[in-house]
Amino acid sequence: MTSGSIRVCSRCKTEPAVILSRKELFCGSCFIRFISGKQRRHMGGDKFKVRFGTNIIRENVVFPCSFGKSSLVLLDIIFQQFNEQLKNPRVWIGFHLDVVFVDDGEVSGYKNDVKEIIEDIKKEYDTERFPVSFTIIPIDAYSQGKQMKRILVTPEFETLMNQMFQGEAKTVTEMLRIAPNRASRDDLQKVVIQELIMSHVIEQGATALIWGHNMSSLAGQVLALTVKGRGSEIHRHLTDYKDEIAGKEIDVIHPLRDVSQGEVEKFIKFRKLEKLLLITTQDSSKLMNKQKTVDEVVLQYYDTVDTADDNIVSTVVRTGAKLAEPKNYDGVKCIVCGGKIYNDPKVWLRDITYHGHRGPETELEKELLKEWEANQKINGVIRDSDDFETRSMCYGCIVTVGGHAKSTITWPVRTDMAQKKEILDEFVIDEEDD
Repeated sequence: MTSGSIRVCSRCKTEPAVILSRKELFCGSCFIRFISGKQRRHMGGDKFKVRFGTNIIRENVVFPCSFGKSSLVLLDIIFQQFNEQLKNPRVWIGFHLDVVFVDDGEVSGYKNDVKEIIEDIKKEYDTERFPVSFTIIPIDAYSQGKQMKRILVTPEFETLMNQMFQGEAKTVTEMLRIAPNRASRDDLQKVVIQELIMSHVIEQGATALIWGHNMSSLAGQVLALTVKGRGSEIHRHLTDYKDEIAGKEIDVIHPLRDVSQGEVEKFIKFRKLEKLLLITTQDSSKLMNKQKTVDEVVLQYYDTVDTADDNIVSTVVRTGAKLAEPKNYDGVKCIVCGGKIYNDPKVWLRDITYHGHRGPETELEKELLKEWEANQKINGVIRDSDDFETRSMCYGCIVTVGGHAKSTITWPVRTDMAQKKEILDEFVIDEEDD
């Protein structure tokens, strides 16, 4: 719609249009209201509503925040919601927001300091008025209180575990640094971050977990998880659902699931949030495709289609959201990622793998065979050894571990997540109670 030569917002019909989204013209205020409305539609449950009276007990809501564009948009919208609720002096904000950042800076590398960003956010929004806390969990908290074990995958795809050797990686950071490529490092890094967050959810007694992923990043997860061999996890990463963790029911919500990456970019620009972004040191756009992680390649594709046709992205998300958890689960979990194993991947891998071989013919081949046999003994690939314990591993982790040198990694053995409480309690920066 235009008024003379000036385009007018199609919503309020009065203000000049400054943003075009979904073939509709918006002024700044109407666009912010439009995006915020999508968040509130998914966070409209009773636990997110205001409370009246005295002796209010707030719901504890955990928000894993990377301080990237999408999570920063969600944080901004929630704080604006708090501002609106505080305008009524008779009401109390109904939930406490626990903003959690898993500090992987020693692995990923950042140009700025997350602690400084948090301080800037507190000043920008005057967060002392809000029931909000910021928690930083170091990525090495994943290995503290656990026993580091040596895990390897045999040529027959058996998973064996024994004590680590002297000189091998002793922390998660060390282990991730020696990953053979960025794709393997990123896959294992996501496993660690996911469990640290779920541990924090349990220890804080949270009743809801909200993720900052937008529609484009969710669509990217559908393809990325499939490519990584983790397709059975799509339903858990993509849908809003109630999950029972440690005997307690928790709402898992993606409030920005209906917002595209392009709309996130426009929101950031209009609200002038660029100064609060945590920026990585490595620009994946300058890397060759073979150097990129699976997620980076997929998101690069969606960056292209996102501007051309939002329907492609939304269709992928809607299709992925229809996937349900497989029913044939007998309680077996992966020793590395802790994911459920619905079908033993060894059976399928053995069926599609050729096991025959020819004997060495040249002197060089004979020498290489002897060297290989020596390495196998060094690595302990001896099926009848008493030093090894047999464990289960999902297909995705078999692929990742198989890409490491000698198909071996040093990994913290999983324990009851409740044992991490002492560790995690040390890293709460602040918490406002009122």
